[in-house]
Amino acid sequence: GRPDRREIHRRVRHESDRLQPCSKDILHHCVGLLFDTRADMGGTEMEQALLSTLNDIAVPKGGSSSPCVLLITDGEIWNVERVVQASQASGNAFGQRIFVVGVGSAPAESLLRELAQKTGGACELVSPNENIVAAITRMVRKMRGTGASSPRIDWGAEPLWQSALPSHLYDGETVHVFASFAQAPPHTPALRWSTNGYEADCRPDAVTRTDNDAVTRLGGAARMAEAATTEEARDLALRYQLVSKHSTMACVLTP
Repeated sequence: GRPDRREIHRRVRHESDRLQPCSKDILHHCVGLLFDTRADMGGTEMEQALLSTLNDIAVPKGGSSSPCVLLITDGEIWNVERVVQASQASGNAFGQRIFVVGVGSAPAESLLRELAQKTGGACELVSPNENIVAAITRMVRKMRGTGASSPRIDWGAEPLWQSALPSHLYDGETVHVFASFAQAPPHTPALRWSTNGYEADCRPDAVTRTDNDAVTRLGGAARMAEAATTEEARDLALRYQLVSKHSTMACVLTP
């Protein structure tokens, strides 16, 4: 008989059980697979597909770099920790990095970013009106390039608070970092990182001061997202006048 649609959703099929060289024959085969794909079976069960990819695809042992997984999805994943653990346990000593392109008007942004960051990959979101080919090309370049690990910022003074930095940085990325101080640091901040065992850094010639309230509130939102307790998050939402699950906005319409 015809299989139940719910069973179809949970079925994972691998076209190959191992990594293969990117030859012309392989590229031609992959193009055919794309044209034959029919993404019309309803919701996405991404966790099982990712776990199967990380656990069942053989990767070279003892390599000098970590294998990468390119995930293109408009779906959601809830159990990020299981996938992160599978990534770290598979492949070589570096684990497997997951690079994510989230497509559509409502991808699970926070979870996709968490999945990419915790595995040492990167995440980019593409709206329905954007060029997905360009986004995928950028992501492949990041996968093939050399990433910067252990990024850190020397502010020149100890900050009262600093938003979290990703574990890896890649060429072309824009990362916003917020920090607060009791008084202005004595010099411009320096970004430091490691690449292939070498330490590197860069420092801007000057910084620009702004009294834009929107920037302050963006920093407050970042701090609220990393708050340790619900009470702290609520206090930050009220202090910076942020709409969140910890606060309420009332709209009054008058004729």
